[in-house]
Amino acid sequence: MKVTVMGLGLNGGGLASAVYFAKRGDEVTVTDLRDETVLAPTLEQLKPYPIRYVLGEHRIEDFQNADCVIKNPAVKKDSPFLQAAARVETDITVFLRRCSNPIIAVTGSKGKSTAAGALTHILKECGKNPFLGGNITVSPLTFIEEAERNPESPVVLELSSWQLADIRGVEETTETVLLKPKAAVITNILRDHQNAYNSFKDYVDDKRFIYRHQTADDLLILPSDDYGKRFAQETAAETIFADQIDDSVTAKTLAVPGAHSRKNIAAAAFIALRFGCLPDLVKKAPASFPGVPFRLENRGTFKNITFYNDTAATIPDAMLAACRSFNLPIYLITGGTDKDLDLRPFGKIPENVRHISLLYGSATEKALATTDLKNKPYSGPFRSMKEAFADAIQAANESQEPSVLLLSPGAASFELFMNEFDRGRQFNAEILILTE
Repeated sequence: MKVTVMGLGLNGGGLASAVYFAKRGDEVTVTDLRDETVLAPTLEQLKPYPIRYVLGEHRIEDFQNADCVIKNPAVKKDSPFLQAAARVETDITVFLRRCSNPIIAVTGSKGKSTAAGALTHILKECGKNPFLGGNITVSPLTFIEEAERNPESPVVLELSSWQLADIRGVEETTETVLLKPKAAVITNILRDHQNAYNSFKDYVDDKRFIYRHQTADDLLILPSDDYGKRFAQETAAETIFADQIDDSVTAKTLAVPGAHSRKNIAAAAFIALRFGCLPDLVKKAPASFPGVPFRLENRGTFKNITFYNDTAATIPDAMLAACRSFNLPIYLITGGTDKDLDLRPFGKIPENVRHISLLYGSATEKALATTDLKNKPYSGPFRSMKEAFADAIQAANESQEPSVLLLSPGAASFELFMNEFDRGRQFNAEILILTE
């Protein structure tokens, strides 16, 4: 086939798709609006393959002449380039067409990576040989052959609203059922991505798609709120609400902080029990779950300061939940780019946050103008992670008491960073410079 990969990206999906089709012997074109310099790390990994590149632009003929276009989840479905394509897929839909393994699907505005990661860890500790992919930056195309060799192994898919929307779009155009999870989790529904959706309802509708094809033989874990109650009335699956799960199914002590994290790990443990894991193993396994990179990730301690990287907290509610996860004094790096969200949580930062180092961005400016953030002890806004980190370290060092230095932006990243992971990597780099 002639395959056009639209949006190479830096987080795995485009790379995996290009490799998958090139290995099959298909004629692959990769096109991305970014140039060779930005995409250099990904392009380096594609050197062994005969791939044609169109970078810095898209050309309509690459879509018109393709047998199949593989889109990046960030590309809007009304793109004129996609409209010109005869067939549009994603790495997830390509995987689902081939996969016969039992699927466990996880979505939610926040917490989905922790729930998916914890579930995979518990299943692995219980000898179930699981696979993990999706929004967690691992394309399932990277393990499709191994999954086919192990058809009983469960596949855990973390799915964003964009990915669910893409699956729905492919199903509706091809009249094919692709996503029918044996178990599914919706961790929560919070306002997110409102800069890219026409309405909050549209965003919620994409999340709801996760259970569309579930039956009475399947399990759905839902948030204990009005959204969860509404979803429970719409699905044919067996439902359980998060607050109905006794968190004694997990170990008392967890490496991942926060009541919200414990709730997501308890949901993971409940599903593991349903998949035949022994209760004693399920209870013990979460204690050794280290968490997920960039999600309240412990990056070590230096001179009484423990560092936590929560760069994936891209909405204000997630930032506030992170702050409430610690009893120690917190020195917080926060702020960034607005996504047309309710910024009031910035004004509710708890009192144990002793100092705030603000990152420059439209959300930061808006929060300072419209919330009580301006009355908190803050510095900045700073135009680099280096400056914000130095400010936070100086404030923490002056206290000379055990404390937490927390990166939890509560906003998107694009005015200063390539993406949230670039932001997190820069934070980690500053820790290394400090501690070497």
